[in-house]
Amino acid sequence: MVNIRYSKGNLTIKDLSEEYGVSTRTIYRKLTKSYKEELPSLLIRPVVVLMDVTYWGRNFGVVIMKDSLSGNVLWYKFINRHEQLEDYKEDIIYLDSLGYTIQAIVCDGFKVLRQAFPNYKSQLCQFHQVMTIKTKLTSRPKLEASKELLAISRMLCHTNKDSFIEALEEWYTKWEGFLKECTITEDG
Repeated sequence: MVNIRYSKGNLTIKDLSEEYGVSTRTIYRKLTKSYKEELPSLLIRPVVVLMDVTYWGRNFGVVIMKDSLSGNVLWYKFINRHEQLEDYKEDIIYLDSLGYTIQAIVCDGFKVLRQAFPNYKSQLCQFHQVMTIKTKLTSRPKLEASKELLAISRMLCHTNKDSFIEALEEWYTKWEGFLKECTITEDG
């Protein structure tokens, strides 16, 4: 138990000695060679990896891989160019070498990632899903159907899957006739 509490960075050795009512020397003794052998298995676990690049200026940026649950940065790399598939491959190889089990990858619209890593489940991040919707709708729609769809899209980051799908299906049922309408102009 001491090894687990210490390895996850929750407590210092002094904190542990006070909590267990023993000296710091006793805590040091507990953190033996077995601790070093157990450490990788204590810290490495299945992860859902968030992948993205943040740029400063046109070309300088950092490729970041984070654990979706803890928010810990698992890997990063500074780049002086636009992101490339090799950057992500380097990350996956690194995480595999450490023993991480990647359950899924959440990324931006970098389409090559899905093709390059077919063995992993992948998902477009919610921010980029909303941005895709915004390209299809205006930010100030005039039609009632579009206004309602925009409101549903704004729920995406604040609801669960079932509620979102239900709202989208209700919207589709309500506006099905409208969606099937077709306007033909003189110029085709």
